[in-house]
Amino acid sequence: MPKITKTIKARDLWNTIIESATKTGEPGIIMIDTMRNWVPANVYWLHHTTNPCSVFAISGPKHPLTGKETGDSCRLMAINLSSFVLEPFTEKANFDFSSFKSSASIMARLADDLVDLEIEKLDNLIQISETDEERDIYRELLNSAVQGRRVGNGTFGLADCLAKLCIRYDSDVAVEMVGKIFSTFRDATYLTSSELAKERGSFPVFDWDKEKENAFIKALPQHIRDSIEKHGRRNISLLTNAPTGSVAIVAKSSSGIEPVFRNSYIRRRKLSVGDGGRSDFVDALGDRWQEYEVFHPNVLEYMRLFPGIQLPDFFVTSDQINWRKRIDVQAAAQVNLDHSISSTLNLPKGTPSSVISDIYLEGWHKGLKGITVYVDGSRSGVLITKKDQDFPQRDATRRPDSL
Repeated sequence: MPKITKTIKARDLWNTIIESATKTGEPGIIMIDTMRNWVPANVYWLHHTTNPCSVFAISGPKHPLTGKETGDSCRLMAINLSSFVLEPFTEKANFDFSSFKSSASIMARLADDLVDLEIEKLDNLIQISETDEERDIYRELLNSAVQGRRVGNGTFGLADCLAKLCIRYDSDVAVEMVGKIFSTFRDATYLTSSELAKERGSFPVFDWDKEKENAFIKALPQHIRDSIEKHGRRNISLLTNAPTGSVAIVAKSSSGIEPVFRNSYIRRRKLSVGDGGRSDFVDALGDRWQEYEVFHPNVLEYMRLFPGIQLPDFFVTSDQINWRKRIDVQAAAQVNLDHSISSTLNLPKGTPSSVISDIYLEGWHKGLKGITVYVDGSRSGVLITKKDQDFPQRDATRRPDSL
């Protein structure tokens, strides 16, 4: 039995958490009871903990709070929501649910194939491992992969998707649209997993009697529940929403379910010796720089389609968004995802601790599995908005022509 070494007041602990989150952005909150009730994998011996972003419940035979190693991989895929908008930025703009449903189903099959590929590679690694310790690690990973076949299919580009639909991110219409998109995503993915179970077999520890009363499973449409009861399910858990930062940059889209941080920013290019043209800035070393305004790709697309027209208010940025609606948007997605969501509420400088407390409590009330905040300026070098901080200058001795 655990040994109690100290008793503290819950209110004091809460105040410490809130004060720290306000000043540093840490810690975020994990709603452990919500995770336990809304993660189907939790009914099996494969308990769950999370990766650092809290987006992915990682399985393993050990309790998530013991600090022991867990044993599963983070198998993530993501689909760009903004690519499914037809006739963007117009009155006829609409979301192609049919194509989206088809793509979600294809992704579910690809993700399951990825598990098979990982199993194959882990088998090879076990064969060539040089130490028992190394072999034990790979065997633990292999066991979880085989027993649960867990995957994490997600999305990115939600903010751009809403803008293309001419919907403001923090509106009631946005919350309704997000619910419809992610329920379609959930249903297509879970039905495909059941169809895969019929074709290839369920994950080995599947047991309908164990999971039929799980809150997430009970929320599925009846025809999907009937299919799972009859054929099983190929994967123990299937859905998440990761940060997708690098993926979004490559795809020229917004990341995860996050709103756009800024519609534009200033970038500098250093001029070489002898370069002509304008010089917008000269640093302490005498180096010359040109400045360019860089626009978010979605904004740039709108400007090309409608030159000279002021940006409509549906191009809202994170600092302009009502935090209650921000939580509502995340909740509309979360109820349809069996894993968690990587997402941070960006707040203006000077936001008081009382607001952070309200945000964390509201996130719990709305059924989020986790929530984090970032108050502008609370950490150096993170999401800098001031131009004079974008490019810090350093005084140093100029390099001579010859050394």
